[in-house]
Amino acid sequence: MNRPILTNPNYVPDKEYAKERKIRMQDAIEDYLQDETISSRRIYEEMLSCIDGVNSDRADELRSLMHGYLQMKQSIPSRY
Repeated sequence: MNRPILTNPNYVPDKEYAKERKIRMQDAIEDYLQDETISSRRIYEEMLSCIDGVNSDRADELRSLMHGYLQMKQSIPSRY
């Protein structure tokens, strides 16, 4: 049987999407840090306000981490 091969031109593999998502976050952070008219405090507060805009357990956990509440002494994983 000759079935057509269906392709979605907008499909992005999960691994590639994760990589692109991290690049977008890096770009946003760099944009803030390069703007000398914005204080580090304001950057931090704006990041928190973005997290506050999401109502989920994961957002609550991220908010706690951003506030410095760690369950144990942790460092950034080597994968980054």
